[in-house]
Amino acid sequence: MSIGILALAIVVLLVAPAFAAFSTFLIVLRYWNLQLLKNERELPKKINLSVVEGNLSWDLENRELPWPTIPLEWATVAAMSVILIATTLLGRESELQIFWFIAGVATAAMALVAQFFFSVVCKQRIYRLIRADLFALVSPRLNAETEIIRRIVLIGRDISDCFVSMGIVTQIDTSKICGNILIWRAKQRAKDALGKLIAAEQSLTTYLEELRYWAHSYDEARREFEWTKNAVISSGSATLVDEIDRIRAWMGSECLAEHLDRGRWDKAQELIDRIRFDLKMIRNVAEGGSEIPQSFDEACRLLNVSRTTPKKVVKAVVDALRRVWHPDLSCNPNELEQRTARIQQINTAWEIILASLTVDELRPTADAKNEPFLPENHIRA
Repeated sequence: MSIGILALAIVVLLVAPAFAAFSTFLIVLRYWNLQLLKNERELPKKINLSVVEGNLSWDLENRELPWPTIPLEWATVAAMSVILIATTLLGRESELQIFWFIAGVATAAMALVAQFFFSVVCKQRIYRLIRADLFALVSPRLNAETEIIRRIVLIGRDISDCFVSMGIVTQIDTSKICGNILIWRAKQRAKDALGKLIAAEQSLTTYLEELRYWAHSYDEARREFEWTKNAVISSGSATLVDEIDRIRAWMGSECLAEHLDRGRWDKAQELIDRIRFDLKMIRNVAEGGSEIPQSFDEACRLLNVSRTTPKKVVKAVVDALRRVWHPDLSCNPNELEQRTARIQQINTAWEIILASLTVDELRPTADAKNEPFLPENHIRA
């Protein structure tokens, strides 16, 4: 057999089927990856976009990827088709018909077992091809998209820094937001990813401005917390130390972080207002001494209210202090004595203020008929 025949056999029965198989694999792989993005709910969540020093990159671990059985099967079909056609054409009128037949059968057998060979020997390379094709599907297509993504990530860093300054952690991941937009375009074959990125940038910019404005309230609460903590340390009260720990936990709570993450500024402000209110009550008790108030002014100072404070507000203050200092909350004899003394102070102050109200102030008005008046002897500690 001549060298030319051997060279022809190698090209026709090895190179051509391999080229056809590889080309078919890449074509089918693109369609298969699209189906993965559409049908696999968890896979898009595991494709992570990251921006480091302005450079965009994607990450997806091999263990998150299914094995590309369908693309490999189509690649096998393509190789088998080329082998069959080449063997039929070259061996039909050739004197070496038996050679082409044997060579064709041998090559076809190799094509059939190639899929199993790749799954053992070339598994990592196959996964690299899958990842590269997936990342090509979801990557930015315009320089404008890349630039907006970089700006959005910088905004995300400012948001994260703002949360860190408050001692809480945000769940806002701007890289993930950008990645989801690009994945959405690949899944839906849409074209408006640029518009969505622009809208995301505008929303996050507005959110950051609101967050910075709201953070002033948190800073004020933090200053009040430090002031109150120092007052509690000076008082030496174990009960108040526990209350300070409770307030500290609330200031770094997941509840507050969730309100801020979702832009529920009113809910976050309500929580901070409650924290500041509790801090005022704790500070008032820590600095109030142990003497029973004798006058209206002393009662107001003990409860940290004024003559113009509405009765409903005064009552809320009293209820809050009673919850903090209720004797049933402690079994320690010394602390029980301290709590009892505090409750006596609070109750006496409330009685003085309540007694100082005029008859007109005590009488329910038409506007308050849905909120009935409770005489003092109906109020329980």
